Amino acid sequence: MAQEPLKKPSRPECFAESTLTEKQKQQARKERFAPENERSRSPALDILAAHRKYGFVSRGEESRLQKSVQAQREYFDWILETFRQVEKAGLALSPSSTEAFRGGAWSQQSSANSEQVLTSLRKLREALLHQKPCEFSKKVYLFSVRVSSAVGHYQTYVPSIQYLLGDARMLLSATERSEVASILVLHVSHRNERNSEALDLFFTHLDAEKDARTLATVLAWAQGDYHAWMSLYNSESDHLVFAVMSMGLPRMMQHMVACFGDSFFTYKMTDFKECLPKGVTWEAFKEKYGVTWELEDDTVHIRRRQQKKGPVRKVAPVTHASSSNGSALYLEGSIDLELAR
Repeated sequence: MAQEPLKKPSRPECFAESTLTEKQKQQARKERFAPENERSRSPALDILAAHRKYGFVSRGEESRLQKSVQAQREYFDWILETFRQVEKAGLALSPSSTEAFRGGAWSQQSSANSEQVLTSLRKLREALLHQKPCEFSKKVYLFSVRVSSAVGHYQTYVPSIQYLLGDARMLLSATERSEVASILVLHVSHRNERNSEALDLFFTHLDAEKDARTLATVLAWAQGDYHAWMSLYNSESDHLVFAVMSMGLPRMMQHMVACFGDSFFTYKMTDFKECLPKGVTWEAFKEKYGVTWELEDDTVHIRRRQQKKGPVRKVAPVTHASSSNGSALYLEGSIDLELAR
């Protein structure tokens, strides 16, 4: 799905301040305006200051986060609290089927607020890369996958999953491995449209019996089976899987429209609804794809049959001919019996 690039706010620290509790904000203001000799550093103010100062290791910026295990854990606690505040405000939600259908799956407000959490997580992940994988790093990377896949930020969840299925593979439970591998497999097939690679990844990391739904989704996508794929899409209960599948919704809908236009004259509306994303109306579908199909009673008329005309009978014209016996009528091309005698 084509998506607008995420916009970085000019002052990411403002978002951090807004996620603190009222008590923490009051304490921070008190500390800020207190005389130098009366200031006592509160934990809230320390973590907020750290958020402003911690940099990206990959850019050669401030690297204190890389050297302090305690700072890493405190920073992650701050990120979790920040995310809870964003989630509570309803700004970090995955798209519904109707939002994905319209193409505006993630609002700019949701993207901007989620970006703050994702930026902080990237700083923390980079600080952990030089360390041997452990339970804490697994927790950070799993959280990164869950937050970023819900908002379609593949720049975060793809490398995070690759780390988890690579260096940290032995730390994952079977459920966790199934969770992250399914997201990667669906991403490769639905967004990158590399179905062979997606199937290779599936049989490397997943089980055909236990993860049968993921396999069925990839096969329906690869075969262009819009009816089976839409049934899986509409019944998907995992909001992370649903969000990744939504990336392929526009392409599958275009394929469905082309197939219907080439294959059917009419189609029952009750059956046609099963080929639409849940919650999408007939009017919204027509407007989105500009089809000239018509709905009459419970029947969708996709193409009108042309009335066939019957065979044209060629009638020879009647002509006048003269004979020695007077005028007589003859059909053109008939034999003149008088002359034939």
